[in-house]
Amino acid sequence: MTTQAEIVVNHVGRICRRSSPDQHAAGMLWSHDMRFFFAHVPAGRYQLEVRLKEVQRVDAGGSQTGRPVVDLYVDGVRVAANVPGQTEKPEDPFVAHTLDLVVRRRGFELRVHGPVHSITLPCVRGMTLRQGERVVYRFDTGDARERAMWRPAELDPDEGRVRTTAYEGLLNSGVPLGGIGTGRVELLTNGTLGSFSCANNWDVPTYWSEGSFFGLWTNAAGRPAAVLLHPPRRAAGWELPTVAAVEYRGRYPLAELAYELKDMPLRVALQAQGTLTPADPDLSALPGATFRFTVENLGPRPADVALLMSLENLSGQGGYSYVKHDWTESFRERFDSCEGARQRLWQRGRLAGLLFDCRRRPRDRREQNAFTQYLLAAAGPGVSRCVSYNLLAERPAFWEAFAATGTLPAGDPQARGEDGVYRPAGAVARKLRLRPGQKAEATFVLAWKHAGHWTFRDDKNRGHAYARQAADIGAIAQAVTRTRRRRLDRVQLLQSMLDDSSLPRWLTTKLLNGAFPTTTNTVWTADGFFSVHESPADMAGAVGTLDQRLASHPFTFMFFPALDRCELEWFRRCQAKDGQIPHMIGNVYDQLGTNGTFFGLTGWPDLACSFIFQTYRHFLFRGDRRYLARNFPAYRKAIAWMRRTDNLGLKLPIGGCTYDYEAHEWKAGAPMIYNATVYLAALRAAVDAAGRLGRASEAREWQRCFEEGYATLMTRYWNGRYFRKWVRPDLGKENGNCFVSQLAGDWMTRVLGLEPLFSDEVVDRTLDSIVALNMAPHAPAIAMEATPEGELAALNAYVQQHEPFLGMELIYRGRVKQGLEVLQRRHEITWKINANPWGEALAVLVPSGQECNLPDYMTSPAAWNALYALAGASLDAEAARLALHPQLDGQSAARYPLFLHDAWLMLDVDLNRARPVKLAVQWRRPGNRRLPARARVEIEGHHPIEIELSGGCSE
Repeated sequence: MTTQAEIVVNHVGRICRRSSPDQHAAGMLWSHDMRFFFAHVPAGRYQLEVRLKEVQRVDAGGSQTGRPVVDLYVDGVRVAANVPGQTEKPEDPFVAHTLDLVVRRRGFELRVHGPVHSITLPCVRGMTLRQGERVVYRFDTGDARERAMWRPAELDPDEGRVRTTAYEGLLNSGVPLGGIGTGRVELLTNGTLGSFSCANNWDVPTYWSEGSFFGLWTNAAGRPAAVLLHPPRRAAGWELPTVAAVEYRGRYPLAELAYELKDMPLRVALQAQGTLTPADPDLSALPGATFRFTVENLGPRPADVALLMSLENLSGQGGYSYVKHDWTESFRERFDSCEGARQRLWQRGRLAGLLFDCRRRPRDRREQNAFTQYLLAAAGPGVSRCVSYNLLAERPAFWEAFAATGTLPAGDPQARGEDGVYRPAGAVARKLRLRPGQKAEATFVLAWKHAGHWTFRDDKNRGHAYARQAADIGAIAQAVTRTRRRRLDRVQLLQSMLDDSSLPRWLTTKLLNGAFPTTTNTVWTADGFFSVHESPADMAGAVGTLDQRLASHPFTFMFFPALDRCELEWFRRCQAKDGQIPHMIGNVYDQLGTNGTFFGLTGWPDLACSFIFQTYRHFLFRGDRRYLARNFPAYRKAIAWMRRTDNLGLKLPIGGCTYDYEAHEWKAGAPMIYNATVYLAALRAAVDAAGRLGRASEAREWQRCFEEGYATLMTRYWNGRYFRKWVRPDLGKENGNCFVSQLAGDWMTRVLGLEPLFSDEVVDRTLDSIVALNMAPHAPAIAMEATPEGELAALNAYVQQHEPFLGMELIYRGRVKQGLEVLQRRHEITWKINANPWGEALAVLVPSGQECNLPDYMTSPAAWNALYALAGASLDAEAARLALHPQLDGQSAARYPLFLHDAWLMLDVDLNRARPVKLAVQWRRPGNRRLPARARVEIEGHHPIEIELSGGCSE
């Protein structure tokens, strides 16, 4: 007698949770696209009750109320469209919607999707599966079953490894493959491909692609056998052989996979590589990825092996999500029709494969953005191709022939996509012959080319930067293939510098994977516009987000400084007439290069401070007086605007800021401590800039402003332990809570190599209080705001910003262990609690660590700031001065990598050596003349050391 296995449910996607009533109803899962796998469900008829509703984003305006837009899919087939359940208020109840199901296999898949004309959020409270009157399975959000749904079996966050033994047990994100401004394809941790945003669809990715996978055939065991290169499926899907498990290691922009094979004497590994190439924007602009398989014959006899890659035709599929510039309407639309999609044979040089496009006529510019061409090819001899097969069939039409011979049948070249009838995909395979003990490689290339990038309000085709390098998709594929080794060498050099340093392993993994927005979020047009999307799928196309750039910018600053300056230049151009610096510089769907867009002008003082800090930092690294002079008028206008916001006479600016988590706080009408300290830091930078440009009057005036603002802080905000959050002396009111980022401005001055804002005593007392009140009592996340007694004052926290504003400040003050704990907590929250290392969100709930808002967030690279803090590095290129103050944390030795714009250095300190400090050049940009020949190193308890830069290589 066979015992029925207990029903198991997995859910995946960029799923967030919410358990506070302030914005969303208590206890729910929410995302634009959720996928639930029900496994071990016996064949039969069932009723599935889904308790759901839609909740409108708080910043979306009121235009969408009453327009139900949630669709439900079972096993890929839409079974309910426009499910009613939208609410006007977040606290309105959930609606139960019942589906009749017929389970024919061993389970089924449910997809909850909000596809059209809205940026409301589908929210799930729970589900009940019944058979007649009997409850077969039930879960509610927050219960033990729901909490267990998304935990993968085996994780090693320190190394970035995960072992997946079930198709459905994947993490919520995978390493994004692609380049800068190209869109991306994620290699998911179960070995399949998903999250396609190659069609100008940053906010509406195609998360799931059943036809995009890998396969293997061999006769190494004496008989032909074929498997799909992903783990077994426990729910719906093809009844085909698979590998037992996938060992996955993600270190963006690389992913490395190893497969556990059954009854095959082979060792098979995959290295997937996007085009992101540190310090080379041209190579990084190529839209594509390579998949290099290495196969070793472990058997006693010669063996034939074939590797296969299949791709679903997604041409003509995509979408958009944006809020109208005047906030009157919000739109979300997904194009998921496969009508007219087709594949054709393609060959050029050593590459042979398939070209994917769509012959359907787009109805307008918005749909035209989705008409991306794809090209899948393999390099070398022994290539076979199945030009088309139908994903709606019981199994791939090519499978029997491939399983028998390792060669693909030709397929139907006349096939076209037809919704509900024929969902096209194509496959390419390459066959190898291996002697016993021999290794061989097979490389596939995936390239894509957009039809254009049309913005809707101005009806402009902005295009894509790579169009300047490659005329057609074939040239793109050739360039991606030809430059693979060169790109890999550069990536591996960067990774080896991190690995060879004294940084803990978890930190190197966090640094590499935290840089994922460089591919996932970037926009780079043919006419030279560059920017970063704040949060694809959740911020409705908004780009720039200057407040977050204060923490988020170090990766592009280090490795792509020209692009980083390009984005800052657009903020200068978009400065308002009254002097305020904009929050956004456009919207990827509405219009680019303007402040007249959704969330464009906000009246936040921290935006101006962020602009002054970042542009002045670029000057210090370049020493270019013309660059400083071009930005100086913007400094003058921005500072004048900030001073005008002070209607209380406190000599500090008043307005909102990046910490917009409580609406009532926006209306306090008082200078918030975060704004106050970043304002003082901006003034200190502006005074230094004025001095260099010989603008004595501005220097004196701004120094006076600094002293007046500083006096207010020390007399009205400082309580002897920390700075109050805000004060209103005119009303006798204050918020006396301890705010986590109150020393952000002090961190800014240390980064620039300027005099810190506060004395060591004040900084250390403040840090003691933040550690005691915000950090020690709370876990897993650090509280954003705590009462004077250490009680939680805000349920959620913008934890990515904690890293520089608290973590790096601790490191600069020599409290390295505490500073690194701030970063490590975020790392473990990302991996262990949310299983989302390549899509991490800004906001988490402090008590649980669960992500609650803004996934795929732009500030994920914030930890790269730690490298400058640990090395205590500041550069003044104009003075030819590189200053280093390495943090040894009580040790006698340390090795820290230091990435400057035109050179990569390794700082090696060993106090037991006769020459305790070495600074070696690992890479130098050809023609670079800005790198100082000498550096000054100060180590606590030792005399300053002057050293020469040595060694290194030149490309």
